[in-house]
Amino acid sequence: MRVDSIPASFGKMGAEPVNHPWRLIAIFFLLAMIIVAIGGGAFHVFADLMRQRQMKQLMAIAELRSQQVENWLRERRNDIQTYTADTALGASLMDWRSHPDRHGEEVLQTRLEATRLAHGYAALEVLDLNGHPLLSAGATCAKDRAIESAIAQTLTTAHPLLVDLHRDNVTGAIHLAYLAIIRDERLAQPAPVAVIVLCSDPERHLFPMILSRDGLLPTGDLALMRREGDDVLFLTDLRYRPDTALQARMSLKQKAHPAVQAILSGPGIYEGVDYRGVAVLAATSQVTGTAWLLGVKVDRSDIFSEISWLAIISAIGALFAILASGGLILMAWRQQRLGELERYQEALEQRVVERTEQIRMLNGELERRAREAETANRAKSAFLANMSHEIRTPLNAILGLTHLLQREQVLPAQVERLNKIVTSACHLLAILNDILDFSKIEADKLELEPTDFHLATVLNHVRSLI
Repeated sequence: MRVDSIPASFGKMGAEPVNHPWRLIAIFFLLAMIIVAIGGGAFHVFADLMRQRQMKQLMAIAELRSQQVENWLRERRNDIQTYTADTALGASLMDWRSHPDRHGEEVLQTRLEATRLAHGYAALEVLDLNGHPLLSAGATCAKDRAIESAIAQTLTTAHPLLVDLHRDNVTGAIHLAYLAIIRDERLAQPAPVAVIVLCSDPERHLFPMILSRDGLLPTGDLALMRREGDDVLFLTDLRYRPDTALQARMSLKQKAHPAVQAILSGPGIYEGVDYRGVAVLAATSQVTGTAWLLGVKVDRSDIFSEISWLAIISAIGALFAILASGGLILMAWRQQRLGELERYQEALEQRVVERTEQIRMLNGELERRAREAETANRAKSAFLANMSHEIRTPLNAILGLTHLLQREQVLPAQVERLNKIVTSACHLLAILNDILDFSKIEADKLELEPTDFHLATVLNHVRSLI
């Protein structure tokens, strides 16, 4: 069988599937970048939402506290209006002044004291039109210069007059007072008979209500302020500067301060640096009916601490998302790899079946050609055997006749020729015997027998043939 008759693909069992993970790696990095971009965008969105939420919360607290302050002031104004609208009080006071007596004084004094205690006033006083005390409950405020200067203005207005927050020049205590006129309504033209003063100590109720940090972040702070000349005057204590109410000031030139910004631009939300030099976010609200602004501030670090937690959570979420996407891609790669291996195994099995069939066909072809070769070999052996026998018969006749001629009287030249004939015939006979020996070899019937020979004879024989 010729080698080139074997199929060229017989020795190729199929290459192992080539896997290219670079595509999946590129997809993974692309997904990672997308996740990081989405996480960063979400962080900025949520950080801005948190900042807006904190700003709204600050503004809501400022407006709520402003409303509480307005309600507190309204209660004081209503209290003093109750006295001014009480016609009996004006008549009783006028009668007592016209006919002073101990009982009338005690009745009026008891009423003032009951009101003072019920509403928590520092002092409740009745002054004459010149500012001299007539009746007093609690610590006197009549000698307070701010109240003294407000009496004349009170006489010119029909409404209660607010004496703004100030320090008593006598005691140094912080006071806020309402002044109003008491009239005798029995007259045809009601005339003022006295001035009533409701003096409040803001450090008992107002300031604690304002400075309560409920709902604020740890660094949150509140303050009540107003403009005084070219300065911002803080009416309440500052958290980090105690005992500074009505003393701490800030020049309007310090425009980086949110309080200055609010005084110059009005209520709103501001960012800047506070009196400590710390970056803050602040919200301010106007207290209606006053020159006061109520401010609420919080350190930006407090806000960004929440945002930093959001950043950590966003980073962890992005990391988990990247790991999850990596795991999914790894699973997809493994499934793809297993699929390729299964297809490769199926292809190998199919190729094994094909190769087995090819081998079976090749074995059949080899067996057929072996049989043909064996048949041809037997035919050759038979032919050689027959030819040997056919040639030996006339050759033996030639040898016999030659031997007969050698026995007769022949010339020397003829003797030599007859010897050559005999030698050549014997050589040919030996060749025929060798051919028969080859036939015996193929038939496994040749038997070797050791025998002696003369080397010189063999060499002479060879020489004679040349």
